[in-house]
Amino acid sequence: MMLLYTEFSFIKLCLLFEDESKCDELGVKKEDWEIIKEEYKEANPSQEEETLIEAYKKVLKAGSECSKIIGLIQFLLVSSDDWEEYFKLAKLRFTGDLEKDSSYLKKKLQKEKTKSEVFTAQLEKLKSDLDEARKKNDAKPIKLSDLYENLASLEKAGASIPDYKNFSCGQYNAWNSLTKKINKAQK
Repeated sequence: MMLLYTEFSFIKLCLLFEDESKCDELGVKKEDWEIIKEEYKEANPSQEEETLIEAYKKVLKAGSECSKIIGLIQFLLVSSDDWEEYFKLAKLRFTGDLEKDSSYLKKKLQKEKTKSEVFTAQLEKLKSDLDEARKKNDAKPIKLSDLYENLASLEKAGASIPDYKNFSCGQYNAWNSLTKKINKAQK
């Protein structure tokens, strides 16, 4: 029977990350361990990977802003219609003077292109740094002593954890996710 990551004991996970040779001793097949290890990494991205995701978001947002402005410029070139509504939808400053609005859009486009280039360069740097870090060091989860400390702090925060030995990876991820949301809301 294949072990499920969400039901796998988090304590066993910590012990196996500390010493993978304990698979047989802990009753875990090597194939199952490899699958569980990959699922852990997917469910718990490192700070570097989260930073990389944020960098991708910035690049996409800057690109979207450029596209929005290019669309408005194209609209101004071919249409004599009232363009105020489009500026409001795009949340851009509107004067009503075609020359001033065109000039503003060109400056805004240049600024957004520059931001896009900067964010893209930062993203590429982060990607290469992350690739190097992955080659040098395989990410490990928290140590067993840290796990007990985290579980105690969860209990102090109101969580009910009746048996540490049966605390699963799924439960850990759920509590960890909830804690992150609470911390983010408090900021």
